[in-house]
Amino acid sequence: MASSAWHGGPYVEVFSAQGSKSESAYKKSGAVKKVFDKSVKGYVLELEGGRDVKMQFPAGDKESLGLLQHYLVFQLLIPPGKGFSLELSILDQSKTRRRLNLSCASKDLHVTPLHV
Repeated sequence: MASSAWHGGPYVEVFSAQGSKSESAYKKSGAVKKVFDKSVKGYVLELEGGRDVKMQFPAGDKESLGLLQHYLVFQLLIPPGKGFSLELSILDQSKTRRRLNLSCASKDLHVTPLHV
C-alpha cells in the first residue's frame, strides 16, 4: 500500500497474508513463510529465528504508507516461552521520526527523545 492509496475511512488494512501477491507488499529477511493456520482458517505469516528475521512495510526503503488513522492495531500470536521484539519506526506529520520498541527483554519503561 503506498501513500497515494485512499485512506479516508475509519480503518484500512495495511497488510494481509491472504492472496497470491501478498508477499510483494513487504520486504523480508530471514525465515518468514506463509502457512495455513487451521485455528484462524486462513494464511498467516510465521517468523522463525532470532534477530535476523525482519519484515519491512512497504517494501521500498523510500516509500511511505501514508496512514492517517489515529490507531495502529496488530494481531500477534507469540508462543509461551519464546522471545519477542517489535520495532516500529514512524514519521509523524511534522516529519519527526519516532521509534517504538516492544520487547519481552525489557522490564522497565524507558522514554528518550529517540525512543518513545
